[in-house]
Order: sequence, then structure tokens, then C-alpha cells
Amino acid sequence: MKRVIISLLALGFAACAYCQDSLQLQIFNRLQPIMARTFTPSYTDVALLHTPWLQSTTVEAKYDWRNENQAEIQELGNGLSQGRFLANSLKHLGQGRAVEGSVSYLRGVKKNVYMNTSSDWELLQPYVIADTVGGNLQTEQYTFAGRYAGRIGSWEYGFYGSYRALHEYRQTDPRPRNISSDLGVRASAGRSLGSHSISVSVAYRRYHQLQAVSFMNPRGANTSEFHLTGLGTHYARLAGSGSFTNLRFRGKGFSVAALFLPKAASGFSAGVQYDWFKSTRHLPNQNEVPYSELLTQTASAFAAYRKVLDKFSYGAVLSLEYELREGSEAILPSIISSGVEDIPYLTLYRSKLPQARLEGVLQLRAGKAVWSLEPMVAAYSSEARRLDSGKKAKTDDVSYGLTAGWTAMLGKATTQLKFYAGKRAISLSALAHFPAGRMSAFIRPSAGYHTWGSGLHGWTGNIGAGIEF
Repeated sequence: MKRVIISLLALGFAACAYCQDSLQLQIFNRLQPIMARTFTPSYTDVALLHTPWLQSTTVEAKYDWRNENQAEIQELGNGLSQGRFLANSLKHLGQGRAVEGSVSYLRGVKKNVYMNTSSDWELLQPYVIADTVGGNLQTEQYTFAGRYAGRIGSWEYGFYGSYRALHEYRQTDPRPRNISSDLGVRASAGRSLGSHSISVSVAYRRYHQLQAVSFMNPRGANTSEFHLTGLGTHYARLAGSGSFTNLRFRGKGFSVAALFLPKAASGFSAGVQYDWFKSTRHLPNQNEVPYSELLTQTASAFAAYRKVLDKFSYGAVLSLEYELREGSEAILPSIISSGVEDIPYLTLYRSKLPQARLEGVLQLRAGKAVWSLEPMVAAYSSEARRLDSGKKAKTDDVSYGLTAGWTAMLGKATTQLKFYAGKRAISLSALAHFPAGRMSAFIRPSAGYHTWGSGLHGWTGNIGAGIEF
């Protein structure tokens, strides 16, 4: 199946609050694609000391909209309408210290979500609960994050913390009400070595979701809730509309990373990271019995190079990632409420997802404007398997495209406009009586794409305004 992709990626506006030329120039430089594409501060917090801008405060309001005639990922719905508020502030304090803080809020509607009533599906799938009715899902989320980095001689260090709270619910039967919390902390340490900085980090994550599904129609339930176990299978014993419609997810994880960064605008950078996360699904009404576990391990790496000149700049980024998911399912006793001690588990689900992405940046500076071209090519191959029944599904995905951009200082404002065009080819295969219509149980979404062709089409985009100072 082939798909053509064309998307208006972003339309942004930034106004300089104090309007000093030097400060506006910092904003202008930060928005340039050569820096946005090749600067990667997410691996360690020491990278905060090496930002090419000294201070920046951004306040944004955005609206996201997506509509598809057929959902590419049915568990995420075929449409989205949401508003977002985001604020971020970064400042170098001098004497080798820097701080950054951010806050965001979003509220909206995920439209026609099907075969999924749990929140954070991408994190927990395939071990979620679902029904065959579906419907719109109201969503509201708060996020807070902060980081600090410092330097003592040639040694560098950093700390990071974040918290996310999510509330999702539906106003028609079946009515899920999900409350999630996600806490993360990270510590980083590194050393300045000549023209580069090398650093490592260790992070810890704690996750929790409480879910309850209710039915308000006086005539009774209009569907059953299914406790999914991947590739069209489920716990038949727990299906229904009674006491098994309440569940709890508990998760914890850690990650380690290393980052190599240049101190100058030009140079080579690279990073590697390993993430380990385990989530357990419980039945709160049955002595909190755990009945499935999902272990997700992800290894990722990137290498980037950028050359920043007065008029012409260029750069490239290669990103690699490999994800392994293994699901274990409990052999529950005949009477669940009798106890939860020593419940045996069997590993019955496994999925693999390797992927690669290569991006380039070419930009030409003309006066107070920058014109840019950003080619990219990406590929991944996903395979999921049930180890008990032999059910198997495989997806191969290749996409390529080109983003053309324009960034300019217009008076006391900085404006950016981007346009993306590309193509995507997806090959699906299903074996052992696996229904092709359920392939999205393990296919990742391609956020930000407008796709059509082969009966699937839709629109997506965002528009926003902000103030930077």
C-alpha cells in the first residue's frame, strides 16, 4: 500500500518582548533549522550549558486538528481537536550555571477511538482493555518540568525532573474514566574536553494509571470490555461488563545515556541511550491481583554534524532505534479473590521494532531571512508474534520527503513558515488467521503527516502564536 504525504507542518509567530537587537537575534538563531535539527539536549542535562542562545522565554497557544476517513491507528481515533498552552524559559546565570523550566496544558477530543479504552496506549499496548463500540474521548493533560546544570572547573553536572498528569473520559456508554500520573527524574555528569563535552546520565521513571469503565444506560451494557493480550487475543475469562472493568497499571523504569557535544556552533555530536520500562496490569476489585506484565526495552543512538557559516550552513543527523516488547501473562487461580501469592507467569507475546532515520539541513541566509531545505528518509520494520498460538504480523514502512522553510525577522517579530511534501509506502502481512483489519495493534503512528491514497486520506495541522523574550 502506497501513500502520498503532503503537510503544512508549522506556522509560527514570535514577538520580542524587549526588542533589543541582540535578544531578537538569539531568538532568530534558535529558530534556524540548522540548530533545531542537529542540537539534541534530551540525552543528558549537561547539554543545557552548551545551548547556542543565552536566554529564551516562550509562551505559546496552539490548536491541533486531524481528520481521517479511516483511522491509520484505530486505537488513537480517526480525528483530533485540541488546544494547547505551552511556556518555556531558559537562562544562563553566568559562572557556568543554567536553568530551564517548562509547563504545558492541553485539552481536546480524540474522535472515534476504537478497540481501546485505556490511556497512554502507545506506552502500554497491547495490554489494554477495549470494546467494540468506541467513541469520542475527552482528554486533559498537565505537564511540568525543570532542569539545572552547572560547572565546577572542567566538570559539568545537571539535574532534571518532570511530572505529567492525564485525565481522559467518555460521555456515552461505555464510559471509561482514566487518571494517569507519570513522574521522572534524571541526574547527569560530564567533563569538558577541549572543544567538546562528554556526559552521561541516569534516569528513573514511575507511572500509574487507574481506570474504571461504567455503563449508565438503564437498559444495561451495550458491549463487553475485553482485556487484550495482542494480535486479536484476549482474556476470555475476564471479558464482560461487571467487576473486571476496573483496572490499574503500575509501571517503573530507568534509562542510561551518554552524549558527546561540540561547544562551538559547528562540529560533530553523538549519543546513545538505553531505556527499560516494565508495566503491570492489576484488578483493583480482586485483591489487586496482577495478571499481565509488559517489559519494553529500547536502545537508541544518533550521530550529527553541522557546519555553520556566515551565509550558508549545512548539517545531517542519523538516528537509529530498536524496541523490544515482551508480554507475560498470569495463570490465574480458579477463585481470583483467594490470594495473589506466587502466581506463575508465561511469556506469550513479543514484538520487535527496528527503525532508522536520516535527515539533512541546507540553509541560506539572506539579510534578515533564512531559506532552508530539509530532506529526510526513514524506514522501520515491525514484527509481532503470539508465542502460544503462532499468530504473527509484520509491517515494513519506508518514507521520504522534503521540508522547505522560511524564517525571518520582520521588524520586531520573528516569523517561521514550513511546508512538507513526501511519500510513504507501507507493506502489511498477516499470518495464522490474523485479521488484517487489526494491524494497527502494533503499528506506530506517523504524527504530523497528511496522508491519502488507497482509500485512506485525511488532514492534519497546527497553527499557533507565541511571544518570546
